[in-house]
Amino acid sequence: MERSIPRLASLSEKTIFFTFVSLCILSFLSAMLTEQYALALVPFGIIFLYVAVSAYRWIYLMFFFLLPFSVEVYLAGGFGTDLPSEPLMLVLCGIFIMLLIQKKLLVSKLMLVHPLSILVLSHLVWIYFISLFSSDLLVSFKYALAKTWYLIPFYFLSFFTLDVKKESSFRNIFFVLWLGMCVAITYVMLRHAETGFSFKDINEAVRPIFRNHVNYASMLVVFLPYLVFLRTGSKHKFIYFTFILFLMVAIYFSYTRAAQLSILIAAGSYFVIRFRLSIYALLLASMFMVSLVLYLVHENKYLDYAPNYESTVAHYKFDNLIEATYKLEDISTMERVHRWVAGFTMVSEKPLVGFGPGCFYPFYKNHTVSSFKTYVSDNPEKSGIHNNFLMVFVEQGVVGFILMLLLCFVPIMIGERTYHKLVVPWQKNIVMAATVSIIVTVCVLLINDLLEADKVGPLFFLSLSIIAVLHSSVRK
Repeated sequence: MERSIPRLASLSEKTIFFTFVSLCILSFLSAMLTEQYALALVPFGIIFLYVAVSAYRWIYLMFFFLLPFSVEVYLAGGFGTDLPSEPLMLVLCGIFIMLLIQKKLLVSKLMLVHPLSILVLSHLVWIYFISLFSSDLLVSFKYALAKTWYLIPFYFLSFFTLDVKKESSFRNIFFVLWLGMCVAITYVMLRHAETGFSFKDINEAVRPIFRNHVNYASMLVVFLPYLVFLRTGSKHKFIYFTFILFLMVAIYFSYTRAAQLSILIAAGSYFVIRFRLSIYALLLASMFMVSLVLYLVHENKYLDYAPNYESTVAHYKFDNLIEATYKLEDISTMERVHRWVAGFTMVSEKPLVGFGPGCFYPFYKNHTVSSFKTYVSDNPEKSGIHNNFLMVFVEQGVVGFILMLLLCFVPIMIGERTYHKLVVPWQKNIVMAATVSIIVTVCVLLINDLLEADKVGPLFFLSLSIIAVLHSSVRK
C-alpha cells in the first residue's frame, strides 16, 4: 500500500504559506538576475516532490520503463545529459531525501552497516575527497554529483522499494523494463533489417536511443539474467522464452564481441555460483590479469605488439573483424591498446591520487605512445579508456582502484553465499539473476567504461541493492 502524503502537523498553515511565497520570490529574483530561468521552477519542483513521495514506487517503475529510450542530448557550453533518465534520477534523489525527512521511512541500521553499503559509501566519499586534488576541479565535482544521483536512486532508494516478502516488488521492476526493452529492440532490429543486418550500419541502426552498438549490446546482455528470472515462476513461460531467443539474436546482430562472449560467461556463472566456486573463479581471473600485465610491462614487452599503422584498419564484415582481432589488425582493438598504454603511463605518474574523476580524456593524449597510434586516435567522440578498472586507477588512484575491485568482487561472493542460505525459490532466483548480472557487467567493463552510462550503471547498482536486501534478510 502506498504511503499517504505526509502531514506537516508541526507547522501552521500561515508559516507554510509565507515560507512558500518567500521561496517563490527568491526563486523568481534569482532567475531574473542570473538569466537561468529554470530557477523559477524550483518551488513547483518542491511541490512535485512532496506529492510524489506518496507514489514514489510508480515513478521508480516509470524510470525503468523509459530507460531503454533515454537519449544523449548535448547542450550549450559543452554540457550533456541523458533525457529523460537523468532528470528522473534527480527526482528520485529528491524523493529519497523527502522520505528521510518524513522520519516515517527510517534507514535501518542493518542497511547502513551492510558490507555493500559501506563499500558504496566509501566509493562515493573517496570520489568527493579525491576530487579536491583533481587536475580539473570542475570536471571532477560534476562527475561526483552525477555519481551521487546514480547511487541514491538505484542502491539506497531500492531498500525502500524492494520487499523481501513480496516477489512482485522485484518482478515489477524488471517487467516494466522488459516492456520498454521489447519496444527498443524491435525498433533497432527493424531499422537494422532495412540494411540487411549489415555490420557497418549497426551503429546507425541503434541511434538515437543508444549511443552505439556496444552500449546497446551491453544493456541487452546485462538484462539477460533478469529476463530468465521473469520466466521462472511465470504462467507465460513461452512468451518469455521466445523473447530470450529474440534478445540473443539481437545480441548476435549487435556484432559486439564482448556481449556475445558474455552470454557464455553468464551461463557458466550459474554453475560457478551453484557449486560455490566464485572465490576460485575470481582468484583465477585475477591471477591471469596480473600475470598478463606483469608480462607486458617487463622490459617493455608490450612494445613488441605495436600495430602496423597502415594495416590496422576498420573492417566492414564481422568475420573479417574476428580474424583481424586475433591478428591485432582491428582498429577498435588496437585503439583500446593505444589508450591502455597511455593509462598505465598516467598511473605511473600519479598512482596515489590520480588525475581526478572524469579527467582521463583531457590529459591522456600527452601520455600516449606514438607506435600504438591508429586512424581513430584523434578521438572526436571524446570516448574513454575502454577499461573501467584502469579508468578508475588513472582518475582515482590506487585507493579508488581497490574500492572498485571490491565493489565488483564482494557482491559476487555475498550473492553466492546468500543464494545458498535462502530457501524460498523466487528469492534464490532473483539473487542468482543479480549475481550473474554483476559478473556479466564486470566482464563488459574489462574492455569498456560503461559504469556511468545510463543503460548499464542503474542495473549494476540495483543488482548490488538486491543482493544487500536479500542478504540482510538472512542475517537477521
